Amino acid sequence: MSYVLHCRRILAAVAKYCYKQLTSVGVKAVMPTSGFYIFPDFEILKPAFDRRGIETCTQMCEALFEETNVAVMAGGPAFLRPTHEFTVRLCYINFDGARALVGSEKFGVDEPLTDAFLHEYCLPVVEGIQAIKKWVVDHLEMKKPK
Repeated sequence: MSYVLHCRRILAAVAKYCYKQLTSVGVKAVMPTSGFYIFPDFEILKPAFDRRGIETCTQMCEALFEETNVAVMAGGPAFLRPTHEFTVRLCYINFDGARALVGSEKFGVDEPLTDAFLHEYCLPVVEGIQAIKKWVVDHLEMKKPK
């Protein structure tokens, strides 16, 4: 039972981090309640995408990967979303789960897992989310051509 408890709390902490970081820059998302995916909507970047000629979610995913080295899956059509909608499936398990499990056990079940825990045990996810966040901010700051 301890194994399941620790796995759940690690994934819940990572989900909360991803949700808070992405929504802090205007990306829409629903807080995941289970699993290891979040399904953010980058519609806020549509004006910047229009200026760049990005018309589909697949094109957005390709640009995101080329510019940040972070891979996500387009919401459409694979996940039954329209291809012109800028939703993605983002998996947040790119970290050493065995190491994070040991770290969670050291904290004990009564102590909440902090952002410091995530930086120590789930760093690839933290770095990926920060790269996406910077990419979003950079796009929001793009000036319209004169």
